[in-house]
Amino acid sequence: MARECRVREATLGDVDQVVELWVEHVDYHAELDPRFRRARGSEEGFREHLRENLGRAEFLLLVGEYGGDVVGFLHGELLRYPPCFEHRSHGFISDLAVTGSNQRAGLGSALLEEGMAWFSGKGVPTVEGRVLMSNPKAMGFWERAGFEPYMQTFRASVVRGE
Repeated sequence: MARECRVREATLGDVDQVVELWVEHVDYHAELDPRFRRARGSEEGFREHLRENLGRAEFLLLVGEYGGDVVGFLHGELLRYPPCFEHRSHGFISDLAVTGSNQRAGLGSALLEEGMAWFSGKGVPTVEGRVLMSNPKAMGFWERAGFEPYMQTFRASVVRGE
């Protein structure tokens, strides 16, 4: 029997639970790529970011629950392109995470569906997100949801000489 999930907009009372989930999410990515290691004070920095932005018309924070426990979240926002493009804005999902023990039960899809409805209501033509290429589980999730790669990000370390 499938568990019933609930997705809703986050409140200030959810911020601490979202930060805990974010830590798990980022630490998982740091195992895949050490460049994702959290900085000292990152939890408080993310907590402050959420508190400052909750309630802004361009900001989205959804939480997903099973049995009243927050076990997932979607963090997104509206972004603007320079005025030289036909489409002036797009949605951007910076984080979508479900705690490990609750994955593959439909909550990630429910969060994404609700997030896409929010972006649609804002009138944006497209939604973007980033996925770590060394995370095949996430790549598969986004592809199954109808997202497709369209741009490659390149990265290089900057070597500082003396």
